[in-house]
Formats: sequence, C-alpha cells, structure tokens
Amino acid sequence: MIRRRAYYTLTHVAADYYNLLGVERSANEEEIKRAFRKAAHKHHPDKQGGDAAKFKEINEAYQVLSNQEKRAQHDQCGRTFDGPGGPAAGGPGAGGYPFGAGSAGFSTEDLGDIFGDLFGFNRRGRTRVRQRGDDIQLILRLDFNDAAFGGTKEIELTRLTACESCAGTGDKNKAPKKCSTCDGLGKVREVRQTILGTIAQERLCQECQGDGKVASHPCMECSSQGRVRTTERLGVEVPAGIDNDQIIKLSGQGDVGRRATPAGDLLLTIRVTPSDTFVRDGADVKTHIDLEYPQLVLGDEIDIQGLQGELSLSIQSGTQPGSIVRLRGEGIPILNGNGRGDLFVEVGQVTPKKVSKEERELLEKLAHLRGQNLTRKKRRLFSK
Repeated sequence: MIRRRAYYTLTHVAADYYNLLGVERSANEEEIKRAFRKAAHKHHPDKQGGDAAKFKEINEAYQVLSNQEKRAQHDQCGRTFDGPGGPAAGGPGAGGYPFGAGSAGFSTEDLGDIFGDLFGFNRRGRTRVRQRGDDIQLILRLDFNDAAFGGTKEIELTRLTACESCAGTGDKNKAPKKCSTCDGLGKVREVRQTILGTIAQERLCQECQGDGKVASHPCMECSSQGRVRTTERLGVEVPAGIDNDQIIKLSGQGDVGRRATPAGDLLLTIRVTPSDTFVRDGADVKTHIDLEYPQLVLGDEIDIQGLQGELSLSIQSGTQPGSIVRLRGEGIPILNGNGRGDLFVEVGQVTPKKVSKEERELLEKLAHLRGQNLTRKKRRLFSK
C-alpha cells in the first residue's frame, strides 16, 4: 500500500515539469527550449509583474528536461528521486537539481545565451549592431485610374534626415571620440547575484546609446543626435494594378538613425477612391448600361465608356435584361504580371415614363400583333 501510494505521488509530480513548460512528454529538445524561453521571459523577476518563485520552478524544469540523462531519470522516477545529489541525499538546489555556476549539466553560460536572446544582448563580446532609423507609415490615396494604370505620384514627406552641419555624426568637427564608458562597444557588462547564481548580462550603454562614440564638440544644429526633421516633396512610382490595402515599400526613405546609422523604410498603404462608373474585382472591372426595348429585341452596335476611352459593344438581338457582355482584356493591368483583366458589362432596360401619341399607337399595334390584349383602366369624371 505504501509503495503504491508513493509511486502514484511520484508519477503525478513527474508530469509537473512538462506542465510547467506547457509541452507534451514527447516534446523534442527544440520545443522544450522554445517553451522555456517563452515562460522565462514572462516570469523573469526583473520584469514588472515577474514571479521569482515561478521563474525558479521553470528553470528547474528546463535543467532537467534539457538533459537527456536527467530527463530519463525524471520520467522514470519523478521529481524527487533517491540517489547522489538528490534531495534525499541533501543535494544542492531546489528539487534536488543544482542551480549554481559550473553545476553538472547546467551553468550560467547557458542562461547567458538564453537571456541574451530574450532581452537582446549577447555574452560573446561581439559589438552590438546599432539599430537603424524608424519606419514611416503613411496612407497614399489614389483615384481609380491612377491605381489601375500606375504612374508617378508626388507626396509631401516629413522625416528625420542626416544633419548637414555634422554630416550625421553629432559632432560639429565630424570626429566623435570613442565612448570611455563602454570602450566603444556600445554595451556594458553587468554581473549580478541572483537566485540562480552569478549571471552576467550585457546592457545598452547609456552614455553613447549603443553608438560606441560620443561627441567631443556637440553639434548644436541637431543637439548631437546627428539628424534633423525636414519636410520635402518625394516622387513615388505607383505600379499599375495596385489595389486597396496593398503597400508600397521604399527602402531607406524612412527616418535616418542616430549618428549616421541607416534609415528605416517608408511604407505607403494604398487607399483607392471608388469610381462612379466602374466596380473593381481584382483585375476585372464591372459596369452597367441601360438600353431601350427595340435595342434589346433587334440588337445594336453602341459605344460605351471604357477605362481608357470609348469602346464598341455589340448587342445581340434578343438580349435579355440582366445579361452580361464580356470584353476580354479591357480590365485592369495585372499587378507585377502580364496582360489585363476583363470588362464585364451588365445590360439593363430603360422604360420611358411618357410616350408620344404615335409611339403609343405603335406599341398598341405591336401588342395586338403579339396577341396581347392590354386593358387600361379608364379615368372617369369626378372619380377622384
């Protein structure tokens, strides 16, 4: 009874490590590492709302499940097992697994890699890559034909550009010096004692903001930032066939970065003004025309408004209202492709509200010839 009860307890606890990381028992090494990164980032004690106890449990779970030997022992025996170094033997670390630097199967070097990925630093001494400038997002409004056939559109753009006075360096002599705080690396190394042991992290240098250089003679035009805000006119090439919500990306036309770092991109989201005549469906276009009764019955050759001028349209005799006539290749150019879509013309019928005496007689004769007896209600004097 005791053994069976103990076995049940150990089996139940054995599943906790998988539950803590939110992975299946069959999870591979990469899935376990990915789950740990996510959980550690969420509960890190240095973050607002972090949970040190939960963070400690998550790290304990990762130590075990990332080590094949310990994972096998954990799956077989559970979280608390008897053996050298385990809790029954008074081994170090919560749950019987060591947390300190240099411990078997785990070290702060592993944490350096993981937290470097989580918080944007690395421990190998490589110079931090300075961030480029910000992207700019704008709305570009086009009329129907401009979107259909493209062309050059001029816009007014306000953005951060390199300061001409200091050539974007932030130093009026254009010769910034190496930052003494970070020795030109753009980052500083910090060593902290935590519940996990000694952890070294690299953080952005606050003196030079990651540039690795500081201005000996700060430029007054740009407040030593190396960039100023300007407004200018910019020509944008609009490709034929572009449509709503598509984006034109102009690389390097966004805000320039601090102290001559690369500029971001300009992202133009397209908004097309609807047409009064045409309705767009991809590269195809739909329109509508109304014809007289004789045109539908006898057929006709008419001119209609196309996207680029008048088009000839043949109406077959006996065409019914609601019929659709297709004009191939008269639609919108296919974006980044060859050819054009089609123009679909929906045919309707217009009924005159008033007719002349002669027209009425002809219509009555037509009705008689077709065997139709039209009964019209006669108006009587004083009937109202």
